[in-house]
Amino acid sequence: LGWAEQKIAELCQIDTQLWGRPIVSGSRQDDPRRIEFLEQHGFHVGGPFSEVNMLCTLDKPIPEFTLPVGCQVRAVVEGNLDEISNRAAIQREVWQPWTVGNVTNQDYAQFMHLPGYERELDIIAIAPDGVIASYVNGWIDPLNKIGDLGPLGAHPAYRRQGFSQAALTECLRRMQAGGMDRVSVSTGVDNTPAIRLYESLGFKIVNQYIEYVKPGERNQ
Repeated sequence: LGWAEQKIAELCQIDTQLWGRPIVSGSRQDDPRRIEFLEQHGFHVGGPFSEVNMLCTLDKPIPEFTLPVGCQVRAVVEGNLDEISNRAAIQREVWQPWTVGNVTNQDYAQFMHLPGYERELDIIAIAPDGVIASYVNGWIDPLNKIGDLGPLGAHPAYRRQGFSQAALTECLRRMQAGGMDRVSVSTGVDNTPAIRLYESLGFKIVNQYIEYVKPGERNQ
């Protein structure tokens, strides 16, 4: 930590606007030693990225979920440039200006070839007008038999219409069929709609990641 703070101080002399921001770290709420360390070194709870960690077991059948007539829930089609373009577009729509939203069509095409990516777990829910209304990326660890969800997003014009629930349900069903026995997901502590959605599918809060902030050079 001392080394990092020294380097940041040096960089701040070059560009205060960029490097004079608060220093950010974090800890799980069940890690008292790390929390004590951060507090002893001037960090305090704050920042927008504190999350709840949620877990769902897959030891029971996944409930059926039926969308209205004309809607579809399926995996992204491989090699279809229009589909890849639309898939990248909704991620930008949902997440920009956050980093996860900074994805071009080419970025997403390359992403689909990365290790760990499973096209059959890249699930989209499509509205009757052909727009991708919601999506979720699923990831699996076959060794430990645990899945992970994220990112998840819904187009602003199609929220609270069941599209996200449909995409999540299909992804959970595929993970269960693939031998996973539990699935994890994280979301912001203040993201009540997302927490309620996950809870409706059987997820329970099991931990929390707390963001800690220390004023930067410019703020001291």
